[in-house]
Amino acid sequence: MGENATDNRIDHCYLAKSLSMSIGTRYGAARCRIDHNWFRDIVAKSSNGQEAIQLQGYRLAKEKPHTPIQEGDHRLFCLVEYNYFDGACGDDEIISVKSDDNTIRCNAFLKHPTRNRGGLVIRGGDRNVVDSNCFLGTAPASASAASRTGSPTTT
Repeated sequence: MGENATDNRIDHCYLAKSLSMSIGTRYGAARCRIDHNWFRDIVAKSSNGQEAIQLQGYRLAKEKPHTPIQEGDHRLFCLVEYNYFDGACGDDEIISVKSDDNTIRCNAFLKHPTRNRGGLVIRGGDRNVVDSNCFLGTAPASASAASRTGSPTTT
């Protein structure tokens, strides 16, 4: 979802074998809803950039495409719920939250038969709510299924 694209919904989709990010939001893509989707068999083709869902609320610098500009409003108010992640471990971040005021709830994360990595990662965002998600073998033994930075976040 592009910059300033508001009030969009992606629902009841089957997304399989993505070679890049499956669904991503950008600065100003407020009040999106991503629900009842099935993400399947996303395996790593590179070291980064294959998240099933990325909620990016920071505007990126044009001269440095992966560098956030730390000014402005980073609140997206996105709702991610009732999605099924079946072997969607192409990236260490199955869901990557880099924005404020989102709710991630009632999602199921199922391991890949040969490559178990990835989880729900909140970094660079505040006031996010993570509730009633189920993780079944998605993170390697040295990592947790859900992690966060920023404050305050409810998990």
